[in-house]
Parts: sequence; structure tokens; C-alpha cells
Amino acid sequence: MGVLLTLAIPSSAQAKPSDKPQTEQNGSPGGSADKDQKAEKSDKKDVDTEHLFGFTEGADAGEKGEQEVVIDTVTRVSKRRDGPGPSTYRVLDTRFAYQFNPIDKLSIEFSAFGTLRRQRNIVDLDDKSYGTFDGVSMEVKYQFLKGTKKQPLGLALEVRPRFTRILPVEGNGANIFDLESLLQLDVQVVPDKLWYGSNISFEPAAGRQRGGGPGDLTGWLWTGLIERISQDRRSRTCGEDRRRARSRSF
Repeated sequence: MGVLLTLAIPSSAQAKPSDKPQTEQNGSPGGSADKDQKAEKSDKKDVDTEHLFGFTEGADAGEKGEQEVVIDTVTRVSKRRDGPGPSTYRVLDTRFAYQFNPIDKLSIEFSAFGTLRRQRNIVDLDDKSYGTFDGVSMEVKYQFLKGTKKQPLGLALEVRPRFTRILPVEGNGANIFDLESLLQLDVQVVPDKLWYGSNISFEPAAGRQRGGGPGDLTGWLWTGLIERISQDRRSRTCGEDRRRARSRSF
């Protein structure tokens, strides 16, 4: 179960008087008011759902020319102690990424991964303490549908090839290539107030743990729910659930 709190600050809804001289072609005050209304409407953009749901990713892919630098960190702490004495389990997995949009509705992202861990006196895990480079990945995402008030469904498909050097839980060395295919959808349940998001992932992998055998096959279903509080324009996650079905031959 995960919870994400986000804040959204709305743009001012009041039109400011113009200090420019009245040089409109139509010469009437009504022309200026119409332009102010059009400018106000253009400032009101749809909510970007890509990072709205936390672990669950929304369907928005962005517009041509957009660029992002992303730093994500997943932390793992505490596991069952193996016998008497002090025990420690702390892992930081960090991703450094650059994302850009060559055309509308298509995003491409390149990532590098690093891991920092310390584990001692933990059941079924060897004592380890190190930091190292943990591979690279590429993400290509295309948005088929954009959710709006009239058409609330957003739909996108993302493909994520990745090379991994470290097993995330055990910390053992490995050389693994996986190709995750991710179907992303989001729905405006209540326009501009309540969103629902879900991801369905299929992730075949091939490789070898050092000293072990090949492969695993993984499937994910992630869901999230976001509500925006209209009075002060705040957004919050009402709930998120992740389910994993995994068959493993390591």
C-alpha cells in the first residue's frame, strides 16, 4: 500500500487590466475582453497524469519539445534477523534519467542505475556492504488516447528494455536483460477532481545470476486513485494497490 500527497497551485482566474495603448484593429473595448478570455482559457491546461499516481504511471506522454531530468530512489529497509546480535538491511536503488519528446504523444527516456546497500545478519542473505553501478535502460512511450472532460479515458503503451547487474533484494551479482511492456490507462472519474489509474505489465527476463541458473517471468497489475480537492486545488492519493504474480527459476 502506498500513499502520495501532491499539491497543485492554480493560475489566477482574474484578468488583469492591460497597460498597453488601445491599438486594437476593431478599436472597441470588447475586443480586449475577448482576448483576455482566450488567454485565460489557454492558461488552463489539462492535468498531466504521468507522475500523478506514484508507482502507477499515468497515460500522458507530453508534447513535442518537452524535456525532463528525472531522479528516482527506491528504499528497502529492515528484514528478519538471523540469530542474535545486531542486524541491518538498508538498500538505496537510484535511477538517473533524461526524457524528451521528439513529436507529440511520444516520449523517449534513457536511464542509468546505481545501488547502495548494507546488509548484515539477515535470514537467507549474505553479509554485504557496497555501492555500485547497476545497469542501463531505455523507455519508449506512445499515447493513443488523451483523457479530457468529454472523453475521460487516457491510454498509452510503454516498452522498457533494461540491462541489470544486481539482484534487487539479495544483492548478488547477475547479468540480466529484461523487456517490460507496460499498458497504462487513467480515467477522469469526476472531471478535474477524481482520477483512477492502472498499469498492466508483462516482463520476460533472461540472464544468469553468478553461481545460479537463468531467467524469470514477471507480471504486474498496479492501480492508483487520485482525488483533487477543488476548494484549494490540492491533489491526494486515496489509495494504491500493487499485485505481483511471479514465477521464478533462480
